[in-house]
Amino acid sequence: MSDQYSGLPSDKWLLFLEKVNRHTISHNSFMGEIDAAFSSGDPSEFPIQRIYSLNVNDYGKWISSYEKLNSKYNKPDRLTFAGNFSAGHKYENGNAWVVNGFRDFKGAMGGHTKLPSKYSKQEHQKAYADFRENNGGVKPVRGFLRIMLATYTY
Repeated sequence: MSDQYSGLPSDKWLLFLEKVNRHTISHNSFMGEIDAAFSSGDPSEFPIQRIYSLNVNDYGKWISSYEKLNSKYNKPDRLTFAGNFSAGHKYENGNAWVVNGFRDFKGAMGGHTKLPSKYSKQEHQKAYADFRENNGGVKPVRGFLRIMLATYTY
């Protein structure tokens, strides 16, 4: 990637950007801190990711409830991690975020409730109801889907 930005733009690179721009919507970038993460596998195994920004009234209660719920009920075919923003956003765009990673599009489109689990549907519903009651108040702001194309190491 760094080679693409190191010299003058090539025609191939500009054409690629133009084609990609037809399928994307620009929005601010943001950075944040990861305060909780749960998965049964390496993050690179979950390339299809749903990202949510949230307005959380009481972040401490919310992250505690999130950890309680996902430490027991996160399903093996989903990566989930959450945290808060540290840069690159406006407050009205949220103060917390969640990333749910899936192994494939089928899992991402069906969502967490469609993945196999060792717990019954009723157990999940009760745990989620408890999470909603004790999470300090949350309002969803924005959500989108991204596809991880590559990973880089130093």
